[in-house]
Amino acid sequence: MDLRGSEDEKKAAAAFEAGTPFATVQVTDVSGTQELQVRKNKDDYYAKSSAVAGVYKISSGTGTGLDKGLDDFRNKKLFDFGFAEPEKIEIHDGAKSYFLTRSGSDWWSNGTTMDAGTVSALVEQSA
Repeated sequence: MDLRGSEDEKKAAAAFEAGTPFATVQVTDVSGTQELQVRKNKDDYYAKSSAVAGVYKISSGTGTGLDKGLDDFRNKKLFDFGFAEPEKIEIHDGAKSYFLTRSGSDWWSNGTTMDAGTVSALVEQSA
């Protein structure tokens, strides 16, 4: 049994490692945090996920679709939470980071109770 991986897998992994970080997405639910990293190497994009093993070449359209600022994602449905509400939300906008956690119907940020209606509106716009 050959456990070294195919040449294509090795090339993709090498291209990912040599690539420039392009986008990172972290999603957290009750089972934990999963991360997707996308790197650009020349004109190609490669993705690596904490949910599955390996590095994968992704389409240029997917890569360029991630080249957006936070404002570009506003008023758009990013995630479909279904009937499950998130327990934790992390938002990173350049050097700024925002962390929101939910306990029951209350939302908190850095020890401060947040307005539940405002946070709910943010979640609904993202869902």
